[in-house]
Amino acid sequence: MPRDQESLIDIATAIKRILRYTASIDRTSLETNDEKLSATLYQITLS
Repeated sequence: MPRDQESLIDIATAIKRILRYTASIDRTSLETNDEKLSATLYQITLS
């Protein structure tokens, strides 16, 4: 599989995880929830 396609799959997977992590939380709550915030930021930096 070409690297560009692998990168797009990784990005799509990270987006799905971020949406799952943040589905039931508003921005203010996310900013104060270290666990969810860290998990979200980790997915961003991975992609």
